[in-house]
Amino acid sequence: MDDQNVPIDIHSNKLLDWLVSRRHCKDDWQKQVIAIREKINHAIQDMPEHPKIVELLQGSYINYFHCQQIVEILKETEKDSKNFFGYYSSQRMKDWQAVLTSYEKDNIALAEAAHILQKLVQYEIPSLKKKITRNDQAINEAMRKETEYNKTAQFSKKAYEAELQKMQISGANIRAELMALATDLPTFFQDVQKQISTLSPAISYYRHFRNYVMEGAGAEEEKLLQLLEFTTSHSSDVTVFEWRQGKKPNGVERPLLKSDSDALEEEEDEIDFGDDADAEIDFGTDDIDFGDEVQIEIVGDESGVINDDIARGDDALCVFEFRETLNQLKSELNELQAFLTQRELEENADMGVYAHLASVLQRPSEIDSVSVTSISEWKKTALEVESLLSDTQKNHLIMIRASPQYVEKLVEALREKHSFEGKYKQLESLMVTKQHSERESAAKAQSELKVIVASTKVLKKQIEQAISKKYSNRPTHIMGEIAQALA
Repeated sequence: MDDQNVPIDIHSNKLLDWLVSRRHCKDDWQKQVIAIREKINHAIQDMPEHPKIVELLQGSYINYFHCQQIVEILKETEKDSKNFFGYYSSQRMKDWQAVLTSYEKDNIALAEAAHILQKLVQYEIPSLKKKITRNDQAINEAMRKETEYNKTAQFSKKAYEAELQKMQISGANIRAELMALATDLPTFFQDVQKQISTLSPAISYYRHFRNYVMEGAGAEEEKLLQLLEFTTSHSSDVTVFEWRQGKKPNGVERPLLKSDSDALEEEEDEIDFGDDADAEIDFGTDDIDFGDEVQIEIVGDESGVINDDIARGDDALCVFEFRETLNQLKSELNELQAFLTQRELEENADMGVYAHLASVLQRPSEIDSVSVTSISEWKKTALEVESLLSDTQKNHLIMIRASPQYVEKLVEALREKHSFEGKYKQLESLMVTKQHSERESAAKAQSELKVIVASTKVLKKQIEQAISKKYSNRPTHIMGEIAQALA
């Protein structure tokens, strides 16, 4: 094959090293480029108005090949300054011709162009491609989060609505609705007490059966279901004081349930000190005559507590409102229910041993007279009462009556749950905004990449032609990483 047709293949990453190693360029070419850049900056200050020049000057970096195009344009714009000998008197032309001369010395133009090409291929183009990839990933992530936040917002809304439904309120005015429900609790307590009162025979049955089984041993030492039995024989508003002290109080000082209007009035009430803030208060000069020495006698027990038999604090609550007595009631209902369940199983069991024992052992009439049907009814009632007292809504309302401050915590908790929907909706909106922003950024990067790839292809071709001229127009190809970058 003729050497003239043998192609010159140069790897893009080794292009500058290839030019230096073959002595086309010097190692210190960058030092001379600094002076050339100064000349270009000076020449740019005085340029004719021409669209092509404006387009060239808007590029990212002016190289030797741009300067050649500028000179060609100046040949048209400055042709009037050309003399008889073919020289131009125009300072513009002289400045740009001087730039070309400096570039052509020691092939500085070729070295700079190779450096620019490597920089574009190794850094600029991959950086833009990575940016576009990151934008696409951010868009996909934002879309995923948008869907996720939307689902979470819907879930939060349903959870909040479920809480409202559980509390049996609409949510229009949470505090007022809760206070209204808490005010109606005494009616609920009356219904519960009526059901509990029907368990009085069951309690007696439990006691008789235990005495029978234990043959009376320890019957006096340990009383069964004391609070439950106490509740069956008292009204629903019986206080903790009466349960503890065994007598009715002389008075009851309950914590006040304040409505929204009451709370608002308290906040708005202010003391009017008058307009004259600097006015002095006249306390008078006369002494106050307290008369004879007054002695105040305070009656209390050894611990210092006043014994006026007034139910205050926890003692002023009814047994259904105080947490300790309420838990005790539920515990005793559980105990009674467990006993009745066991007795029902034993009575319904088809085993000869129970029939034999019943015929051999003489059981008290209080036990024999109770039917399985009665036991089942008692068990059902105990289960219903325990379920009523364990209801989530009722427990919240009971806490409100026992401690009016609790309503504020409950309202705050419900409002916080309600706010979750708005927060996730806001996050969803932010994800939509982020998608729009990332798409704009990706579109801008795509546009920049398109311009840079086009200019890189042109620069590659220009360098190949310049190298080819140095080797008698042999085919020259810059290959390697550049092919992937320009793809």
